[in-house]
Amino acid sequence: MLEKEINKDVENLEYNFNNYHKSSKKFNFSIIMAIYNTEKFLEEAIESVINQTIGFKDNVELILVDDGSEDESREICLKYVNKFPENIKYLYQENQGQATARNNGMKVANAKYLNFLDSDDKLEKNALELIYNFFKENRHKLDIVSIPIKFFDRQTGDHILNYKYKTTRVVDLINEPDYIQLSASASFFKKESIENFIFDPDLIVSEDAIFLNKILLKKKKLGVVSNTCYFYRKRFTNDSTIDSSVKDKDYYLQRSQIFFKELFEYCRKEYGEIFDFIKYTVMYDIQWIFEIRNIEEILETNDLITLKRYLYDLLQEIDDEIILNQKYYDKNLKYTVLIFKHGNLETEVLKEENNVKKIVNETVIDELYYHRLYIDAFEIHENKLTILGFLKSYFIYPEINIQAIQYNPIEFLEYWEKFFNENKILFIKRDFLNNKGLLLQDALLNKIDKNDENLKKLLGIGSESEIKFCDFIKEKNDEIKDIDNYWKTEHINQKINSNIFQNKAFYNSIYNETLKKFIEEKANIINCEKIEYPYRERKYLDLNYTPNFNFELKINLNKKEKSKILIRVVYDSLNFYLGIALTNNCKLTNDSFYSLKDDYLIKFKENTFEIFEYSLNQHLELEESNINYLESKKDLTLNEVIRFRKHFYYSFFKYFNRRIWFFMDRIDKADDNAEHLFKYAVKQNDGIEKYFVISKNSKDYPRIKKIGNVIVAGSEEHKLLSCFAEKVISSQADDSVLNPFFGKNQKYLNGLFSAKIYFLQHGVTKDDVSSWLHKYDKYLYLIVTTAKAEYDSFFNENAYYNYEKSIIQLLGFPRHDNLKKLEDKKEIVIMPSWRRSLHNINDLTFKKSEYFKVYNKLLNDAQLNDFLKNKGYKLVFKPHPNIMKYLHLFDKEESVIFAESKVEDEDLFTYNKIFNHSSMLITDFSSVSFDFALLKKPIIYYQYDNDYHFDIEEGYFDYETMGFGEVVKNHQDLVDLIIDYVNKNCDMKEEFKERVDSFFEFNDKNNCKRVYDFILNN
Repeated sequence: MLEKEINKDVENLEYNFNNYHKSSKKFNFSIIMAIYNTEKFLEEAIESVINQTIGFKDNVELILVDDGSEDESREICLKYVNKFPENIKYLYQENQGQATARNNGMKVANAKYLNFLDSDDKLEKNALELIYNFFKENRHKLDIVSIPIKFFDRQTGDHILNYKYKTTRVVDLINEPDYIQLSASASFFKKESIENFIFDPDLIVSEDAIFLNKILLKKKKLGVVSNTCYFYRKRFTNDSTIDSSVKDKDYYLQRSQIFFKELFEYCRKEYGEIFDFIKYTVMYDIQWIFEIRNIEEILETNDLITLKRYLYDLLQEIDDEIILNQKYYDKNLKYTVLIFKHGNLETEVLKEENNVKKIVNETVIDELYYHRLYIDAFEIHENKLTILGFLKSYFIYPEINIQAIQYNPIEFLEYWEKFFNENKILFIKRDFLNNKGLLLQDALLNKIDKNDENLKKLLGIGSESEIKFCDFIKEKNDEIKDIDNYWKTEHINQKINSNIFQNKAFYNSIYNETLKKFIEEKANIINCEKIEYPYRERKYLDLNYTPNFNFELKINLNKKEKSKILIRVVYDSLNFYLGIALTNNCKLTNDSFYSLKDDYLIKFKENTFEIFEYSLNQHLELEESNINYLESKKDLTLNEVIRFRKHFYYSFFKYFNRRIWFFMDRIDKADDNAEHLFKYAVKQNDGIEKYFVISKNSKDYPRIKKIGNVIVAGSEEHKLLSCFAEKVISSQADDSVLNPFFGKNQKYLNGLFSAKIYFLQHGVTKDDVSSWLHKYDKYLYLIVTTAKAEYDSFFNENAYYNYEKSIIQLLGFPRHDNLKKLEDKKEIVIMPSWRRSLHNINDLTFKKSEYFKVYNKLLNDAQLNDFLKNKGYKLVFKPHPNIMKYLHLFDKEESVIFAESKVEDEDLFTYNKIFNHSSMLITDFSSVSFDFALLKKPIIYYQYDNDYHFDIEEGYFDYETMGFGEVVKNHQDLVDLIIDYVNKNCDMKEEFKERVDSFFEFNDKNNCKRVYDFILNN
């Protein structure tokens, strides 16, 4: 009976909030919850209120405002209303947004304190009790009390603004203006303080911030309670209001006017000034807008110009100090905002300090002296050294240049001797010299033969620091035979006692000046080439104030001469020898400090590269030195690394003169270009050891083992042989696949992996993939292409692959040699491409994706399945390997086959088997269509959306005019077209056959030979 009365009452009040009378009972808290389609989370939110330690029945009313939900939210609400009729109210409104729902909830609230809990979040059990006690002690001082926010579900941890909650106290916002409060959900309000305020329904987000900050302005105090929290759900589906709003242009334009500008104007009008805590609040939100990636894809040109004008005007009201004091944000973001605000960037040159500064309105934002150079690649080919790297700074080309300094260390020794003799320099006190310095000093004093090979070795290899000399004493020195007695002479002791010999910085300056003279007189100076590579840039609000200076240095080498290489940045007449950082791509690190490249050994120490002709003895000495260095760290976690390096050391004589090549597709899967080339390669009698690398758990492992030598990916054997491997030939290009040392301990082992990478490609390059496949990230020695249009696309002026033409070769894909039009098994194969938006999501989120809905509908279409069954056809679903883990979620009719990765017959669903025996292909953007097209079987491109992980508009391949089949956009058109093709015996139309013939360069089954010959002779 009670349930019927409540339901009737709800029905009567759904559209009339003004008639909903407040309860006569007074509560301490009114929790107002706006609800829209949150059935999955709603009960958890409600239960968090009911289970409060303060006691729900006597202290809390819960007002559930349904904003036109279309799921089961209403039924859940009514269940709780029936259970707690005195405490819970349910109101319904047509969908008008969260702000309106909250405003309507406030109309019927009947408690001392109000809160606006979101319906997918929850409160910690003790929250209301602690808030009540705090208000009881401080009610007269403030209007709002807040608690920390902790994330859960997709993201965990503290909110960035939780620094406010070190202790429970009342904060004076005038004295501590950086105590930013934005969330009404994590705030609790005195009822009387909000009677003249409402949430702005025109704001998509930020209605909380302007609402509560107007209230904060009254007393300029904020209560912070530290020992409880508000649990904020970060949904796995990324479909919350704030997650989706960033793709809406109103998120930017409306907030700039209705929130930022409105709050400033309100504050100035009501109080005659804009307080700093209001400026901090607005600045905190403005910086988020600057950081939005690809904002130009959300806002049209005119909207972006309007937004920039709004933000420029707002920033004129915000002090530079407030911009710079924003917590936990990248300094470059702050500096970008400053430059945007002031519109100028000044340069100050300090020649005496050897420094250059960039200044914005008296704020120094950059100094060239403090930067580091980053090296991406260090490769040697045909006696030419290539160094790729970048400098990220506010100093841009052409005001700066980057140069390589190449010199012979033996020549430098001779230069020092000449400098010593000409300036009659007194020798440095021995205490200041390392072993190398002592050796050099002895050499100069005693005229040791500088051609002595042992001396050369010790001077050129393994030195730990530079030699320091003092040239301020010009008195003539007698020839000294006994250095120990030399220091006992009276005038030397006097110099020591007067501290002349104590100033190491002085000696450093003497050395640096002398080196500078040597470089200008004797060294080879090579200017860099500046490379355009926009994908590394980080833009703020589509503004790039800190571009990367991407550079390439090419240096000729002579095997007969040792080289030392320094890299410097030049500004006008100033030279900066900056510190050097090596990226993982470089295959050199400070802890794995040498590598073998071609016929050279390279060593990196103290920002200097040393390069010399390969010899087995020197290689062993370097490895021994590297092992000793790691052992000197006395780090027990390095025991496994040291053990492996010793294993490598003692294996030299077994492997060093053997030619070893690796072939790889995916770690867990073969069946691609590498496998097909491997089949060809093992038949070639050329003295090269060929191994295919694959996981032992792969279903393809037994098949590959029948072809030739197999190495288990990640095994000790794989790692050891990779140290001696000459080449890695693969359909994959990522270091995570190719480098056996990738990940843990990589920095201690990276130098050992120096094989050249030959990329066979996984699919035809039809889109601009230079954001992924570029020389700075993947230094390759070959990229195989199969069509002239594909080949040309690598040199498109709008693409930034940055490879030389000799690297891109039009040779044809090895796997195409084995395509054959065999027995038609009447199978229509569905092979959609991978979508980056599906990366690392859970099953529930995957089932909600458009991808799942579209293909599940197709697989279970009754009309299609009935027709195919009558015609003797079946659907075969073989999605991208990354989708296989979700395959169990799809429903399927009896006539549908799932080409899973684990089947009894490992050959049943290889790509070539599917291509050779299938009747028709359904795909979206997948490059498998090119393989299928070569067999001249029908293809349909089902492009229901453009959610692809590369920008198809940037590619050369137009599906409508170049594709090998029709492009369809909706389900029924696809079904009708499939039926039409089956009725015509699945014959490819003539126009598409002509496109196939004009697109592919080769159809002679000699691709493997062309590719292998190139790799062999390269």
